[in-house]
Amino acid sequence: KYLCALFQISRLIQVEISFKLKGIALQTIHARELPDCYAFQNTITFNNRAHSGKIKVYFDSDTEIQECKDWHIFNSVLQKNTQYILVFDGFVILGCLASLVLCTRSIVLAWRLQKRFVNFFLEKHKRRVCYADRLEFLNGWYVLVIISDVMTIIGSILKMEIKAKVRISY
Repeated sequence: KYLCALFQISRLIQVEISFKLKGIALQTIHARELPDCYAFQNTITFNNRAHSGKIKVYFDSDTEIQECKDWHIFNSVLQKNTQYILVFDGFVILGCLASLVLCTRSIVLAWRLQKRFVNFFLEKHKRRVCYADRLEFLNGWYVLVIISDVMTIIGSILKMEIKAKVRISY
């Protein structure tokens, strides 16, 4: 209501909002080195030049990495949070390992059952089982879960190494 009193919204063509954000890479603090500081220059543009009823929204962000000059951050809270995250990642790895073992076991048992079926069919009916029928014993979801578990375990290990400062590059 008050906005309409200042100017007419129907004549609005473009609004641009600019703001700066500053961030600190807190991971390097427990390593007793100066952290990297990031300066983000952000611009949000609302463009109503077409007057079509739909306002186009654009977002632009420029990042500048700087070395922090003056920092006063206590790292006891950060170390405690890092330890909780590492413990959680350990539980994720254990859960994925359990899932990986169970799915692999299911695939091995299905493969054994498929071999027994092929041998039985060959002995009783003197015919070979076609490849499509053999694939009926393989559950594709188990294969997908195994691939997902392996990727999650690798990703969690890399994340733990980065958190613990064993690996620096992302």
